[in-house]
Amino acid sequence: MCGVSPLESLGYFGLRMFECHHIIPVAEATRGKTKLSDLSLLCANCHKLIHAVISREKRWLIINEARIVLGIKEPPS
Repeated sequence: MCGVSPLESLGYFGLRMFECHHIIPVAEATRGKTKLSDLSLLCANCHKLIHAVISREKRWLIINEARIVLGIKEPPS
C-alpha cells in the first residue's frame, strides 16, 4: 500500500513485518475456506492504517481506495 520495499530498507527482518489483510471481510465471506486470492500482504503499519480508515469511513475499502483517502500516491512499479 505504501510502496516501501522492506527487503531493501530492512533486509532479512523487513520480510517479517507483513500481515495478511482480508480483501473481503471475514463476516461477509460466503465460502468456508480462505484462499490466497482473498488476502493481501501489507506491512504492519499499513494494515493498521487501512483498518483505521475502514472504521472512520464505516465501509470496507480496497487498498487503492484507502490510498486515496490517506493521500498516498500509487507506489512505483
